[in-house]
Amino acid sequence: MKKIFYIFLYYSFLLNSIDIASQKKEERISTKSYNVSLLEKEFMYGETIKISHKIWLYLPLNYAYSSKKFSVIYMHDAQNLFDDATSYIFEWNIYETLNELFKKNGKCFIIVGIKNTEKQRINEYTPFKNEKYGGGKGNLYIDFLINEVKPYIDENYRTKTNAKNTAIIGSSLGGLISFYGGLKYPKGFGKIGALSTSFWFSDEIYNFAEIHGNQKKSKIFFSG
Repeated sequence: MKKIFYIFLYYSFLLNSIDIASQKKEERISTKSYNVSLLEKEFMYGETIKISHKIWLYLPLNYAYSSKKFSVIYMHDAQNLFDDATSYIFEWNIYETLNELFKKNGKCFIIVGIKNTEKQRINEYTPFKNEKYGGGKGNLYIDFLINEVKPYIDENYRTKTNAKNTAIIGSSLGGLISFYGGLKYPKGFGKIGALSTSFWFSDEIYNFAEIHGNQKKSKIFFSG
């Protein structure tokens, strides 16, 4: 999985270097593929305040006619991953990249995209508080992923459940929470994609990494 994981990261974000940010949101149409779906199940967590998440799911082109199990990549900001019409500025070309990889070499993954809640995004994607911007609820969000979302996906889809075949990827604050989550749960997420990571948000992440960073089996991909 390691080599293909890095290829996927490279090509996915290479495609996003194309400057289409000038397009107006209302002018964009849906680009979602038939093998990308929005799960009917609504995921919720929290005791005093319930936070709801929608999950987008990408299944490989050969999923329906195969009995094999697949590696899984968990990604944040799901509305940006697969569909230009729902993205903040432009989609990340995830399914286009993976469909092309499958056609070239037969390699494929399941992608689980967790839609951000907009108002709660800073809280959920930051494990530690920032004096100016607040946040610091990322611990609850990562616990939710590992205790609620991952078990559901593993139970309902043909997945390779071990850490070696499970990755967590995000960009900016999503990169920060991916880095934190992968270090906190190395037995859950064996590969981490931390892209344009917002390490500036809190210096506490460095203390956390110093304590939890000696993960000999974990693989981390950094991209500026």
